[in-house]
Amino acid sequence: MPRKATPEEEYDPIRAELAREVGAHGRGGETQAPTLMVPEPAASRVSVRTAPRAKAQEPEVPEVKVVPMRPQPRARPAADEETQEAPPLAQTVKRFQVTEDEDFELTAFIQRLQQKSRTKVGFSVVARALFSLAMHAEEQLLEELSKGRPMVRPANNDALSLAEFEAQWVQRLAAALRKARPPQPD
Repeated sequence: MPRKATPEEEYDPIRAELAREVGAHGRGGETQAPTLMVPEPAASRVSVRTAPRAKAQEPEVPEVKVVPMRPQPRARPAADEETQEAPPLAQTVKRFQVTEDEDFELTAFIQRLQQKSRTKVGFSVVARALFSLAMHAEEQLLEELSKGRPMVRPANNDALSLAEFEAQWVQRLAAALRKARPPQPD
């Protein structure tokens, strides 16, 4: 049986360049930084109202300057002049994966916190506060970790053992937080 004729498409250089860039990123190849086209201001612009009418001319096309796009450093927040320095900017992202059910539970938990506090609060704020509490109780946590059998992290493909490992961490962290004194406000 003969093959169906495929419609031929015209060569599109923009689409071809995009495909090369996307393909290079997937292979880990290097590509140049994206560029931004910035038109140069015309040296002398003449107002249409004051310019004498002339014969039809080609429209003036401004010269285009190619400028590589680089992220500009953000301005630091202003410091309280007498008491403290500006807080450092967050530059590192910490992430972890959750199941769909865990994501639903976390979202619902954050929404309940927002309703009771009557303010918008994000997951990152709650996670940072919890890590601050854990770090405040570091001595007690190290003491808890030194008790009993040492914990051994299971293989990544053993979901049941990973859940038990996480439960052991929850138990030891909870015990350390119960023993720790509450942090004092600054």
